[in-house]
Amino acid sequence: MKFKIYLFVFFLLSIFNYSQKITLAWDGYKEVDYGSEKFVYPSFSNHGIRMEADAIFVNIGLKTALQLKLDKLVWEVMPTKDIKDLRINSVTSNPKSSIDYYFSTEDNAQKANISVQAIKAENNKIYRLVSFEITESNLKASNLSDNGKKAGTTENPLKSGNFYKIKVDKSGIFKITKQFLQQNGINPSNVNPKNFRIYGNGGLMLPEFNQQIYSSFDVGNTVNLKYDALQEDAIQVIGEEDGVWNDNDYAIFYAQGPNGYNLFKNSTNVNGNRRKESRDDESGNVVNIYEDFSYYFINFDIGEGKRVQIINNE
Repeated sequence: MKFKIYLFVFFLLSIFNYSQKITLAWDGYKEVDYGSEKFVYPSFSNHGIRMEADAIFVNIGLKTALQLKLDKLVWEVMPTKDIKDLRINSVTSNPKSSIDYYFSTEDNAQKANISVQAIKAENNKIYRLVSFEITESNLKASNLSDNGKKAGTTENPLKSGNFYKIKVDKSGIFKITKQFLQQNGINPSNVNPKNFRIYGNGGLMLPEFNQQIYSSFDVGNTVNLKYDALQEDAIQVIGEEDGVWNDNDYAIFYAQGPNGYNLFKNSTNVNGNRRKESRDDESGNVVNIYEDFSYYFINFDIGEGKRVQIINNE
């Protein structure tokens, strides 16, 4: 069994000018020990470095309260003698980067951690990163966090009224009938279908990377979307017009199950969920390893509920 060994070193820099050029001095090699196997990879010594299987990253820590931008990447073909144990078929052709903003209580200062993948494969050759630039903007990094903290309503809907908890095991359209209500101890005669509401935020596993904001070359500044409170979902209730839940009346709604697909937002998937993992092997199909169900809440005693809007495209 192979284990990934991560080598982390951060060098703290100070940006005194509007932009700063970072140059990598590829001047040596490092051995990574996986227990059963050892690999030798090319290395640089003048900045922080992180090594994984066939992947090398430059890591830089900065004290800054401003938003940063990474650009002007310069690449060169890596000499054959320096490739060592890198396997070209395993080296990425789409190098990644990120800027993670946070507040350090230890230093009482705003900081940013920058990570840039320093090797890539292209046209059957391995390239290494020679240099790139870090540029400060006039915008505060805290603005990103402020914009991302409160998604949707922040008011707790459970503070009043009666709620019933239901669960789903997969994503899809679900139907609530008069029989379903009766089987769960709810008297449909006491339910005005116009007041029928459903609340829920889905059941996807939280990202391993638990910071609020990050930035990348692919999509720029991005916010990990998190809700501050339980959200009401738009539903459709058939037969609600008369205010009585009759035998043939029912409600339908979309629920997101515990597992998800295509969770990551990048240059080719610009509509993906704004989510980032700390590992490099981002899967397109993610299983919630902590929960087998998603939970939703129904209510019918605090006023008319949110409905799916009908749009005429003609």
